[in-house]
Amino acid sequence: MTFIDYHLDNPIPSERFQTVYDLLESSFPQYERRTKEKQYSLVTNPNYHILAIMDNEMFIGFLTFWNFDDFLYVEHFATNPIYRNKGIGHEALKYLDDVNIKPVFLEIEPPNDEMTARRQKFYEKNGYTTHTFEYAQPPFHIEDEYTPLLIMSKNVEIDENSFFEYKKVLFSYVYNIIL
Repeated sequence: MTFIDYHLDNPIPSERFQTVYDLLESSFPQYERRTKEKQYSLVTNPNYHILAIMDNEMFIGFLTFWNFDDFLYVEHFATNPIYRNKGIGHEALKYLDDVNIKPVFLEIEPPNDEMTARRQKFYEKNGYTTHTFEYAQPPFHIEDEYTPLLIMSKNVEIDENSFFEYKKVLFSYVYNIIL
């Protein structure tokens, strides 16, 4: 398994972006993702990265993240359904750990069914801590509302007050909202 980190200095080819977006679209509901055009516009943002997960020459998944001065924010993470439950997610998170020492944050749905509970346990097995303070993801589309989610973190001890400084950066760059 190999990883290709696409970012401003290593641009993603348009055909690879299409493959990533197809998996993004099939893995996340509309309210948890941008339109294709808005997603593609991020490839010129110096903080935005698309980590392609490859098995030889075959694309099998991706992890998108934002690399800020003081932390990383994992935005989307998906593997092709036929490759799920084969340790690929663990390997991708391990790769991120190997190239990063900053605090890492991500958002998950509250565990209210088997799938969301499994997702939380997966991240916890990989060293992430679930925080119970209130948090809501801003909408990607004007017609949508804020989505209640949980924050998970790695490499940092936080509470709601200390998370606020990270949240200001996150909301400003990712969601274009000034707190």
